[in-house]
Amino acid sequence: MNSLILVADAGRAKFFSAVDKKYELTEVADFIHPVADHDNPTGHAVAGRSGTRHGMEPQMLPKEHDLKAFAAELAEYAGKQFVEHGYAELALVAPPEFLGALRKTLHADLQKIIGHTINKDLTHCSPGELSSALKALQVLEHRI
Repeated sequence: MNSLILVADAGRAKFFSAVDKKYELTEVADFIHPVADHDNPTGHAVAGRSGTRHGMEPQMLPKEHDLKAFAAELAEYAGKQFVEHGYAELALVAPPEFLGALRKTLHADLQKIIGHTINKDLTHCSPGELSSALKALQVLEHRI
């Protein structure tokens, strides 16, 4: 069985392919999304020395918008991979907040094939460390 594994956080994501749930991972894609450091998260403009604010509260904070946009970009890519390569399973590995954003943006067909969801940030792991971590979390299983 071919599995697509997405390891992500709000600023970085890597897609891996695992064939027959062996330990070997093949990197398919690497995404970097610079997390914006928004100085003005409320969307208000500050005028003059009085500190008077103008404007309305935004419906979505810029940081939240960035997170959702990145999740949507990754979901779109996962969908294309699913169609082009016929993956049978999708594993999602991400911190809880970003994992929720990913799940909300995935197409219904992809949601049906989610085999594992792991609430961890493993984006900092080397490929060997990632393989070991996924094995320990039973995302990758040893074939006898």
